[in-house]
Amino acid sequence: MLQSATRAFIALLLAGLIVAAWLALDGGAGEGAAPAQQRTRDIPGDALQLIVGRGVVRDGGLAITGYRRQEGREHAVAIWRGALQARDYDLLRYDIQAAPATRLNLTWRRADDPATVHSRPLARATLGAAVVTLEEEADWRGTIVEVGVYATAARGDQGLFVSSLEFAAADAAGRLAAHWASWSGFRGWDYTSINTLHGTLQEKDLSPLPVAAAWAALASLLLFGWGLLRRRQLPGAYLAAWLVPWVALDLLWQAELQNQLAEGRDRFGGKTMHEKHLADDDAYIYRYIMRLKRDVLPQQPVRLVIAHDSRGHNLERLKAQYYLLPHNVFNFGAGPSRRGYARGDYILLLEDTTDPAYHPERGKLIWRRGLQMHAELVDSDPMGRLFRVTRRPWGGRES
Repeated sequence: MLQSATRAFIALLLAGLIVAAWLALDGGAGEGAAPAQQRTRDIPGDALQLIVGRGVVRDGGLAITGYRRQEGREHAVAIWRGALQARDYDLLRYDIQAAPATRLNLTWRRADDPATVHSRPLARATLGAAVVTLEEEADWRGTIVEVGVYATAARGDQGLFVSSLEFAAADAAGRLAAHWASWSGFRGWDYTSINTLHGTLQEKDLSPLPVAAAWAALASLLLFGWGLLRRRQLPGAYLAAWLVPWVALDLLWQAELQNQLAEGRDRFGGKTMHEKHLADDDAYIYRYIMRLKRDVLPQQPVRLVIAHDSRGHNLERLKAQYYLLPHNVFNFGAGPSRRGYARGDYILLLEDTTDPAYHPERGKLIWRRGLQMHAELVDSDPMGRLFRVTRRPWGGRES
């Protein structure tokens, strides 16, 4: 048993060193780049200009204390203007303290296309330094004339402190640190995370899964060669060669779960159900529907048809139906036939829905398929327009 464990440990160590060397050398130095010692640009947080949100400069950094609300999330943008040659500064170390539910992005503009803002997500570092390489970013090229931090938060009281952004030349140690930061950083939980370790912020980033598989396979290959030389194969060593990488992946998933639990406590802990809805990502839908139910719609349940340009599982349409309960909601895209409507029914054109179109001079909603309905506008909002059917259509239902 001890011999199997020792052999597996040595094989895993050698395989790990080989894989690490491959990760460190992957990408290489930019052709024609300046010497590494000349390529460091430190941008302290107090050098950033806040263009969206509110903040104060303190302790050499930028503290964001207020956000601009849009679509249920709080937004803040801080930028630095200057000049960087992308090929000379393809690694970023960042020191940003943020609440668990905060999403971070690096933004930049190029001299050859200053009107376009490019971006890539940044992980919230949890198990080491916050590092990201920009070598594989197709839009990180030429002269960079603006870099910034774009943050979105679930609540306006979630503070954010930017200490520094340090751009440097990517080297072996930096690439390894960037891979680890990508794999171990918190990137948020989605509906697949319970059974999946994504391990990256972007699909083009290298996932830890093939790296772990390569580690295990290479260790097994070394064990096989060792066994041939010693004329004795140890099955327990092969088991350990695959078990250790699997456990490492599971620990990364566990770290992701713990961070998600911390985000959930930060966002929803100690709140009433109403407050939880207001803190959720769909709060903008919830606020709109609650206002309609409180100020516009009758207290008694009514028939209401939701019209939306989408088909299938659209978030806004399905959430609106849920929050409209106990009203009797028809939510199947195109709406019922003429016989399904009655005087007093309501029709909600969610967001920028164009079918049906409302003709106020005729007091009618007209669908592209030819259906016409006498209706009056009873509420208008950026989230949608609510109409009430004023006349029973021919062949329609009785009220």
